[in-house]
Amino acid sequence: MVNESDFFQINPAFPPTIYNTIIEEMKQGVFVTDESKNLLFANSVFFTLTQYNNEDPSMLQLFPATWQHDIWEEAEKTGYWEGGLPFGENGEDGDVKLFFHLDTTNDQAYYYGICRPASMINQPTSKGDGCTDPLTKIGNRNYLTSQMDKLFCGDPERKKMHAVLFLDLDRFKQVNDTMGHFVGDELLKEFTRRVKKILRKNDLFARLGGDEFVIVQTDIKHEGEAVLLADRIFEAIEQPYHSASYEVGMSTSIGISLYPKNGTDRESLMRKSDVAMYESKRKGRNRQTLFEQDLEERIANLQELEQDLIGMVENKDFQLLYEPKLHLGTGMFRGAEISLRCGGCKQSVTTLRDSYEELVEMGLDIPITNLAIERICEDLSRMPEAVRLRTVIAVDISSMYFTHPQFIQNVCGILGQFDVKPENFELELDEKVIMLDEEQSIHKLRTLKKLGFHLLIDHFGYGYSSIPLLSDSSIGHLKLDRNLVKRLSTEEDQWKIAQAIKAMAGALEIDLSFEGVDDVSQCERLRALGCSYAQGTYISKPLEFDEFLHLFQ
Repeated sequence: MVNESDFFQINPAFPPTIYNTIIEEMKQGVFVTDESKNLLFANSVFFTLTQYNNEDPSMLQLFPATWQHDIWEEAEKTGYWEGGLPFGENGEDGDVKLFFHLDTTNDQAYYYGICRPASMINQPTSKGDGCTDPLTKIGNRNYLTSQMDKLFCGDPERKKMHAVLFLDLDRFKQVNDTMGHFVGDELLKEFTRRVKKILRKNDLFARLGGDEFVIVQTDIKHEGEAVLLADRIFEAIEQPYHSASYEVGMSTSIGISLYPKNGTDRESLMRKSDVAMYESKRKGRNRQTLFEQDLEERIANLQELEQDLIGMVENKDFQLLYEPKLHLGTGMFRGAEISLRCGGCKQSVTTLRDSYEELVEMGLDIPITNLAIERICEDLSRMPEAVRLRTVIAVDISSMYFTHPQFIQNVCGILGQFDVKPENFELELDEKVIMLDEEQSIHKLRTLKKLGFHLLIDHFGYGYSSIPLLSDSSIGHLKLDRNLVKRLSTEEDQWKIAQAIKAMAGALEIDLSFEGVDDVSQCERLRALGCSYAQGTYISKPLEFDEFLHLFQ
């Protein structure tokens, strides 16, 4: 019998007749569908097993209606789904392996799979069959379940300590989508090989499925051993995986729970290490997190917030507020910085500016920023022309969006739809974002400057300042961190730092502004310092557009 993994790796240079012969001689049913799940190809075994109705091209008829969404979604999300299904007229249980492939050369998606009858599934092949992951050759979920239960039952007095590490590869779906599932499978096998080398013989290591793995570090003395193991894993996989024709980077996010501190049964420890892993993802991936008691509630709140924000994007249900900026020299309002609040969020009010880390992790920062820019353009188009000409609206731009190859094209496209000029926008960028790739960033900043956008470096003075960056003429505005404003009145050294920054900015002809100005003494001290702009509750609370327009006029 030809193994399905070997079948899909056959040299494509072979004549089609070889493929046809192999496919027809296989004891498994083979099928291929298009993105709409319509059957494109199948061998004769497939039709015999499934009693497939040729009059209906849709493969949906093969799967129970109640499973439809979950099956295809999991295959597309992880690249793979496997499960038992009733076949034929007698409803005999069989096994289906469903794969998803995105062909980036022609932007076409396909599903393909293998069907096996129950008689083949139940045939024993080797000792221990059913407990080994066929791809990586380590334990599977069944193996992990039995071994963890045995481990915990063997310690009735709870005197030992074990660590459960939940590992999830970072951006693995992207590898599958762009490089194909063969490369993804090879990456999983290489990841397994590297991790196995640093584990002890009595540690448990299993693949749950997709890109999820679990390690049980047995008989440890303290939790620091689990943290050390996680660090060793990061070190083991930090070098890219090289093959003859490609190079793939590897990283993983790890969550750690401890027996008996966080639980004494398999289910609770697995769930808590999974929760901790999610926190590692949220914090930026490629890191480890120890489970804490308040973590579950925080993660649940974030997941609820994510669903609310997705609904906000789909329904455009949000409120845009404008926090006015005052020119301290003239006493005139120059413009405002926007805050975006989620109209349908069940949790406390969420602003775009205060939630960027979460939004980036959720993949929502780009669509939400685009929605905010659209709404600003709509509001600006309602302004009298004389007022609009002197109005500059500041928008925070996340690191993910700034580095996106289509960033400038996307933003200019939105402005073009409303016939709004770039001169009406000030893009606020965190300095550490620019420093990730200084050469490319400066090129992008100069392009934005030529187009007419105002550019501001936010949170300046927060420990990541690059003085050479300021010499570039595209930077026209610095905003000092709000924490510095709070300390100006009480800490003389902070006042000296502010004076030094102002002198440097003046020499470079760069405007200086502060946020978080909450009382008159702060405002007057900043005015004496020679700062250009200020914003905060003393200047004005964030306003709805009509209130802002009235104030501005």
